[in-house]
Amino acid sequence: MFFISYSFKDQEIANKIADNLMRAGFQAWIATKDIKEGSYAKQIMQAIRDAKLFLVVISKNSISSEQVKNEIDRAFNRVKDGMLIVPFIIDDTEMDDECQYYLCRQEMFYGKKPPMDDRIYELIMRIKDVLE
Repeated sequence: MFFISYSFKDQEIANKIADNLMRAGFQAWIATKDIKEGSYAKQIMQAIRDAKLFLVVISKNSISSEQVKNEIDRAFNRVKDGMLIVPFIIDDTEMDDECQYYLCRQEMFYGKKPPMDDRIYELIMRIKDVLE
């Protein structure tokens, strides 16, 4: 299962990524579709524990989101257990020190150059390559 971390302001792109991952045969966990009644934090933590890949949509919105930073921190703590972290950068924002600390050694994927659908396709093909 893949966990998708994003700012709710980037919901449209996150949904496209989730839909494309599912069409490619992967199970994607995304808060807007998978959160049920009950504790939001508990469900997020469980989904990160269950995931083998953590895809974070990096944007000016997510860089300023404490929730996204919390999720990155939790995923980073799972790297030793085999968690793969995949940053997908969708705008020209500079990562702050906190994000750089956690993500600087990860392979970056870029979705800034239109069309976004092509960038998402390239991202998913690269993920397939990495997982094979």
